[in-house]
Amino acid sequence: MSNSKKIISLLLSVIMIMSVITIVPFTAGAVEANTAPIGDVDEANPDFSYYVNNEGKAVITGYNGKGGDVSIPSTLGGYPVTSIGGEAAFRDCTSFTTVDIPDSVTSIGFGAFMGCTELTSVTLGNAVTNIDGYAFYKCSSLTDINIPDSVTSIGDYAFYDCHKLNRINSSGSVTNIGRRAYDGTAWYYNQPDGLIYIGKAAYAIKGECPSEVVIKDGTENIIGSAFSFSDLTSIDIPDSVTSIGDYAFYQCTGLTNLTIGNSVTSIGDYAFYNCCSLTNIDIPNSVTNIGFRAFSYCRGLTSVTIPNSFTSINEDAFLDCTGLTSVTIPDSVTSIGREAFLNCTKLTEITIPDSVTTIEAYAVGYKQDEENDLYRLAYCDYIIYGYEGSAAETYASENYFTFIKLTDHQDEASGVIASVTDGVELRVADVLDQMPADTIKAYDISLLKNGKAVQPEHVVTVKIPCDDPDAKVYRQEADGSLTDMNAVYQDGYLSFKTTHFSVYIVATGAEVDIAICGDADGDGEVTVNDATFIQRYLVGSDISIDPAVIERNCDVDGDGKVNVIDVTLIQRKLAGLPVRYPIGEAL
Repeated sequence: MSNSKKIISLLLSVIMIMSVITIVPFTAGAVEANTAPIGDVDEANPDFSYYVNNEGKAVITGYNGKGGDVSIPSTLGGYPVTSIGGEAAFRDCTSFTTVDIPDSVTSIGFGAFMGCTELTSVTLGNAVTNIDGYAFYKCSSLTDINIPDSVTSIGDYAFYDCHKLNRINSSGSVTNIGRRAYDGTAWYYNQPDGLIYIGKAAYAIKGECPSEVVIKDGTENIIGSAFSFSDLTSIDIPDSVTSIGDYAFYQCTGLTNLTIGNSVTSIGDYAFYNCCSLTNIDIPNSVTNIGFRAFSYCRGLTSVTIPNSFTSINEDAFLDCTGLTSVTIPDSVTSIGREAFLNCTKLTEITIPDSVTTIEAYAVGYKQDEENDLYRLAYCDYIIYGYEGSAAETYASENYFTFIKLTDHQDEASGVIASVTDGVELRVADVLDQMPADTIKAYDISLLKNGKAVQPEHVVTVKIPCDDPDAKVYRQEADGSLTDMNAVYQDGYLSFKTTHFSVYIVATGAEVDIAICGDADGDGEVTVNDATFIQRYLVGSDISIDPAVIERNCDVDGDGKVNVIDVTLIQRKLAGLPVRYPIGEAL
């Protein structure tokens, strides 16, 4: 046989082989046909095929019955049924209408019921711990399913495209919910009530509304469109979470209350994009990076404080935050990305620290032209505060912005340093050693301009000399409450940023008890409970409070003793009546 004939013969052989192969087109989420062993058939339950695994347990692999209301047997061939097999054991069983799964079953396998389009209700037994990926994928008629306390894991796409499934009852035992485990008919459209888009966020649904979702403590990551487009209004992210992934809260337009735990280190691309109802965001110091457009179009935001852990502000991070009026950038930041604050139309000035060495195009001071999205317009009279010779000055000069130089002013008596403009005088008065001795100092910081007290017109860096790296700095507010300034210790100073000068308290040591006038129980605030405790103390009743705390905190009128007059003054304060004593203020 010639070589040409050999080649033709070989080609014919290949063609014959290919002709008997079923070609399955690839689609998103495609699952291979059932390749599990067909196994045995139990004479007592001939509708089900199964095999026995190495542990002597029956694994269901298929169904040959008439459908309708189907009850999974607890034993087959004398072996306990513990698993509905993977590889789509009941795939495309369109005759199923309801399924009752017994308590013997612990696992629902990969794609087990996928494509059971007439299935309306499923009852899971109380031993199921795992619902694998695609388990009920495309069960488009499913309206009801219970998730028992035993379930700890729900796999990727497990209930995806179950667009009639408005509610999943869960006690909150689930610790892992896979990527897009629940979804409507499409990611962007027709979201049914009570349904959200979920990544690997372990949480419990307490009610029917996504606004009631609670992320369980112990969750480590929130990834992959975890709550995109949901009706979420409030969420508290626990300290166990270390990462918030891309699109996690994308377009949660009703989200008004957000608390981010102190272990989160990264916030992904588009994570809070168009969360337009958020008015403030407290980004913890643990966060070192926020992704592309992480907070873009958060138009309700009025102020943002970048944590001291940041070294860069990424491209488009706060694009189109049109309500933003104030941004505080820490000394740790070295670069501001392209269009980071583009179209922040109310942000007419910004203070850029000397640490910033790179400011990319259109980072600050620019807006988009409404008729041509690609064209950038500079704001008129945009002000940049910064140090002479810095990248801030260069950027202002190149873009024709007003640059106002900052200079470090130091108060000789206290050693306090503040970065302020020329033409003002820094004053630090009433440097006090308070109780307990040598652990609390108070600094009354102010600015004078032309002999009159003024507040800073920009973000000011303040440095207070201190020998304790663990010390805290608090600002005493007008109502006596204390605000932690998140000061950073460096080179013998506690450094923080502020736009308002008043009394600042430096507390050294790991824990310091700061006394509040009228606070009998030492909880940091004055309430009706404090008046009651004082009354009980005065009549000699047993109370669970150190009498020394009452004697120290509750001599409101300063006459050297605690009596009924002090109680009356506290009650007047609580009733909103005028009191000339500093009730509620730090002592």
